[in-house]
Amino acid sequence: ATLTLPGSPATALRAEGEAQRGPEGWTASVQAELDALPLAALTGLWPEGLAEAAAAPVLAALAGGSLRDLRLGVAVAAPADVARLTLREARAGFTLEQAQLALGPALAGLGANPGLLGPATRLAADRIEFAATLTPAALRLERLSLRLPAPSAGVPATTLLLTAEAARDAASGAWTGAATLGLDAVRFADLPRLWPEGLRTNERDWITGNITAGRLRDGHWRIEGALPPGSAEPRITALTGTAEAEDATVHWLRPMPPVVGVAATASFSLAEIAIRTRGGRQLVG
Repeated sequence: ATLTLPGSPATALRAEGEAQRGPEGWTASVQAELDALPLAALTGLWPEGLAEAAAAPVLAALAGGSLRDLRLGVAVAAPADVARLTLREARAGFTLEQAQLALGPALAGLGANPGLLGPATRLAADRIEFAATLTPAALRLERLSLRLPAPSAGVPATTLLLTAEAARDAASGAWTGAATLGLDAVRFADLPRLWPEGLRTNERDWITGNITAGRLRDGHWRIEGALPPGSAEPRITALTGTAEAEDATVHWLRPMPPVVGVAATASFSLAEIAIRTRGGRQLVG
C-alpha cells in the first residue's frame, strides 16, 4: 500500500504486511517506511482523533528540521475469532536532520516530571538517530545518537550516544533497566547548555560556574533504575561514570586566582562526584 502525502515535493508512505492463521490463531505483521518529510508538515498530517492527548505536546516539540528514513514495524497475535490483539513486537527507527526540539513544553504536556527540564528547554541537533524495539516484557533502545551543532568555527561538534534496556518481571510487574551514555568531547564553556537544569543541581552549579575553560572528553555513564508496579515515577538505584578533563581552568576558592592547565579524572556515583587532579598551575593575582 502506498499513500502519497500532500506537499511539494510529494512524500510517499509505503506499507506492507501479512497475516497467517495457524492452530493457535492468527499472527500478523506490518512494516511501514517513509523516506523524508519536513517536521513542520506533521501538524497538518496528524489524523484528527488519533491520540489527541499526546498529539499537541508532541507536535509542539517539533519546532523544525526534517524526518528521514522512518521505519516502523509491528507484529501481533490474535485468537481464531480475532476477539483481541496481542502485541508481539514493535520496532521503530528514524533520523532527524537539523532538528529543533522544544523539550520542556512536550514533557509538561505529556504529564512527565518537569524537574529535569525547565519549561523553556530546547535542543538543537545537526543529526539525531533513533532505533528501538518493544515487546510486552522488554524495551530495548539500540541507539539514540545526537550530534550537536559546533559552537563555533574550528570547534568539533559534540556527539552523545545513549543505549538502554528494560525488562518487566512477570510475577510482580515491576520494571528494571539500565542506560549507558557516552560523550566524545565537549568544551566546559558549552556544558551549561547540555546539562539539564534540575539534574544534580548542586554539582551542575559548581562545575559550570567554576570550571570555565578546557575540555571534557571520553565520558561514560551507566544509570540503573526501577519502576515499581503502579508507579509513574522511576527510581534511580545506581549510577557510575567517569570522564577526563584536560587543560581546564578551575576557580577552586574565589576570589583567589584560578588553577589553569588542569588535567583530571571525574568519577560519578549516586553519592558524589569526585574530581582527582593530576596537574595544573596556580596563578598569582
